[in-house]
Amino acid sequence: PPRSTFAHKGTMGHACLICGSDGMMGAALLSGQAALRSGTGKLTIHAPRHGQLIIQIGLPEAIYDADPHDQVWSRVIDTTRYQSVGIGCGIGTNEITHQALKGWLSSKPEQPLVLDADAINLLSSHPDDLHLLPSGCILTPHGGEFNRLVGGAPDSWSQLTNAMVFARTHRVFLVLKGAYTRIITPQGDVLINSTGNAGMATAGSGDVLAGLMTGLLAQGLSPLHACCIGVMIHGLAGDLAVDRRGSQEALLASDIIDHLGHAFQAVHQSTDR
Repeated sequence: PPRSTFAHKGTMGHACLICGSDGMMGAALLSGQAALRSGTGKLTIHAPRHGQLIIQIGLPEAIYDADPHDQVWSRVIDTTRYQSVGIGCGIGTNEITHQALKGWLSSKPEQPLVLDADAINLLSSHPDDLHLLPSGCILTPHGGEFNRLVGGAPDSWSQLTNAMVFARTHRVFLVLKGAYTRIITPQGDVLINSTGNAGMATAGSGDVLAGLMTGLLAQGLSPLHACCIGVMIHGLAGDLAVDRRGSQEALLASDIIDHLGHAFQAVHQSTDR
């Protein structure tokens, strides 16, 4: 959506990312940078105490909220003041973190939610927690994470069928990442994205997508639109990055972030015609 001339950071949404753990603070930086590049007005990152310098030096535009634990996410935090929440990038699968995630989901959060990476892995390890998923939340697994969540599938069609059943059963949006990323709605409808390339098969690419979608949600986009626009822009930024970097092999997740602005520009130009 076009921005109002009179927009300011207070009107563009405040996103919250719960991310990072000892040795995985890069995931917090990547998802945080992508959230801010999405256009959200403000971003708070809740991360372990040892991550303070990394975040405040590496991403000065973000607000840092310290967890009392040095290395992992360990406690339920109040997120009612945020317009969206993203959880999972680099948080690890420590049992302390599982209890924090379970406790937070049990609080019945009402704001739009993205669950990625280790948040999904924790749900896979504790399937009894699946009933806590808020209706309309977004899960962003790659194929391996999704298979751990529901069980393996002999082929991609069977995996897609499993995803349709899961989305309908739990009333969630699934973003099944990969070549031609598939978005499955709570009604079981499937949308297929055509942007992106094999160079995006690199560490951190999923963190960028999770942060981007969390930032779009904070600006008031519906979960469906955040999924569609987020996946398309993410893939388009990857395509532009390959064009400008010269090869798929050399692509880094940070290159995708660097080209988000060009991807937004291309979309705006196409809609202005």
